[in-house]
Amino acid sequence: MKRILLILLFTSSAFAVPTVTSIEPSSAPASGGVFVHIYGSDLMGFALACPSIECANYVKFGDTLGGIAVNSDTEIVALAPAHAAGTVDLTINIAGKKKILLPAAFLFENADLTDVAHVLLPVVASNAPGAFGSIWQTDASFFNHSSIAIDIRWPPSHCDGIPTPSLCIFASIPPNTTTHLTASNVIEIPRGRINDLEISLRVRDLSRQSQTWGTAIPVVRETDFRPIVRLQNVPTDPRFRVTLRTYNYFDTVPPLRTTRIFDEATGELLVTDTLTSMTAFQINSLTDTYPQIRDHDTVRIEVQPNIDPPIPIWAFVSVTNNETQHVTVIAPSP
Repeated sequence: MKRILLILLFTSSAFAVPTVTSIEPSSAPASGGVFVHIYGSDLMGFALACPSIECANYVKFGDTLGGIAVNSDTEIVALAPAHAAGTVDLTINIAGKKKILLPAAFLFENADLTDVAHVLLPVVASNAPGAFGSIWQTDASFFNHSSIAIDIRWPPSHCDGIPTPSLCIFASIPPNTTTHLTASNVIEIPRGRINDLEISLRVRDLSRQSQTWGTAIPVVRETDFRPIVRLQNVPTDPRFRVTLRTYNYFDTVPPLRTTRIFDEATGELLVTDTLTSMTAFQINSLTDTYPQIRDHDTVRIEVQPNIDPPIPIWAFVSVTNNETQHVTVIAPSP
């Protein structure tokens, strides 16, 4: 059987002719973090069981691997890594079929001091009343571990000249210092300095602050957005309030989004719901919105934009205990 399998595999690969027709964009800042779309045909490789990297689908920028976010027959979406400034070869390995070398096809550029990276703080609240007498507060801390101050700003809608740049808020994080700020959901950081800044976000119930120090909420960089988000092991127990929050990629038109909910144990599709949403969209109670999931112990949620090519999104679920108000976060795997 093994001999026949190998013969069929190499016979099939002999007829496959992967091609690349275009790359968009063909440049990125030296700090990386840009999604690069590689278009062509027959770009899906074989699933080969061998430990060598040559048996895997990969994209190399020079000698550095870029993470693959999407891989289909007609498109590969790779995340450009950090790289020294300059022109590099692009290598696309289609496992078991072909390795495509594009000489001097990609440019890493020195950081533009005016270029900014966006960072999402998914939950921002200040003494916000909630259910059962809860009062919610988020604490955002910024640690600059470099020897040079970092200037950040928010919100983007007021910092890019539209509509009122005078309302743009600036803050400077001194070197080797932690600063606590009350910021908006989206902040802008100079792209070349983003790796010098550690950000943490915590939400807590002030009415019960003697019982808990709160819950960490993921801080989301541009590179964390993806074309589909999967959230696993989501409970439907009525003792919890389960809230789904989804977020659009920065500065893009809100797409149609399709939410699918599956029984975790059987894989049965329970819900398919397509909605036009704003940049941030929230379903406060999954079981009230979709009562058909109540008789299933745990579910898996998949959210994806209903548009081609996909606009990356991000999403997470918060599970709040109705008695203690303790919050558990279910976020996409890294």
